[in-house]
Amino acid sequence: MIRNSKQQWEVGQTVRAGFMSVTIKAKCFTPGDGLPDLYICANGAGDKLYAFIPHNGCTRISVEEAREAMDVHRRHAERLAAQAIAKAASSREIDALFA
Repeated sequence: MIRNSKQQWEVGQTVRAGFMSVTIKAKCFTPGDGLPDLYICANGAGDKLYAFIPHNGCTRISVEEAREAMDVHRRHAERLAAQAIAKAASSREIDALFA
């Protein structure tokens, strides 16, 4: 997630990425280790898509590549959520044991 910037890196905002002005269409942020932050952006005309990863820059992608990247981030976030739920359940079980 981009924090130290004068630009607003939120969905719908137009930002400068290098020499291009792009509009952010989707923001994929998964906390923890694993996948880098990913911003799916479109050019001003809206006919080209770009994947922007902080510190790596922009790469032109197809609609299918954008869909796949967003699915990968979604599945990763779901795995992290399932792990957190399982950890909380085991913690409650331990607390109930000593209550």
